[in-house]
Formats: sequence, C-alpha cells, structure tokens
Amino acid sequence: MERWSSGRGEREREAVDGLASALAGRRLQAPGLLLLEAARPFHLLIQQALYVAQPFLQPWLGDWIELWAGLMEDDEALARAAASLRRRRA
Repeated sequence: MERWSSGRGEREREAVDGLASALAGRRLQAPGLLLLEAARPFHLLIQQALYVAQPFLQPWLGDWIELWAGLMEDDEALARAAASLRRRRA
C-alpha cells in the first residue's frame, strides 16, 4: 500500500495522479518515466529551482508549484510518481 504524508496526503496523491493521467493521455509514459528517473539525483537542485521560480510561475501554476517543490524533497514521492506511471503504462 502506498504511504502518503499526512499533512499533504490528498494533494500529493492528486498531483501525482494528475501528472500520470496527463502523461498517459498523451501517451508519454515512457518519456515521463525517463524524466523522473533522470531527475532523481538532482531532486534537491530542482526543488530549489522551483522555489526560486515560484514568484514567476505562481500566476500560471498557482499553489501547485509549491506542492511540487515539496514533493521533490521526498525521494519516496518521486518513486510513487514513477510507480503511478508504470501502472498506467501496463
């Protein structure tokens, strides 16, 4: 069973499932998996870049940018996102 952090659990699940659904709808599961796996070593750098870009991206992405920056901090969240993509690929 997947474990989601209690504070942001529903929003995390919604963000990961939304990403997986969007990529699956465009038949981009394989490139999405590749991107998630390639980003894993750089997740902290990506997180900091999202926090720096937040004032510029917030008008278009709203609070999702902060949620994704928080998700990038958690290795397990990236693994859950990859697992969600793998399930949709099968």
